[in-house]
Amino acid sequence: MNIKTLKINGFEYEVQFHDDLGGDMVGNIDYVEGIINVEKHSKKGMLLTLLHEAIHGILFSAQALAHGIYTLIKDNPELVKAIKNS
Repeated sequence: MNIKTLKINGFEYEVQFHDDLGGDMVGNIDYVEGIINVEKHSKKGMLLTLLHEAIHGILFSAQALAHGIYTLIKDNPELVKAIKNS
């Protein structure tokens, strides 16, 4: 497979393919190092694994956004009040 990188929410992840990731895992994503690891198997299987890991990357970003919005609302009740009354 020729996919070397994936950009997820503006962050570039290096895609690495491995003969064996060990155990029953066929893929994982390392948010700190910016690496997506995929075990070599069928082309369809690798694409599904890559898509699965990309979704984890998207959800990781969504969780950070959700936390940010939650704390913004919780810590700034006057802002929420001003928005509601506008």
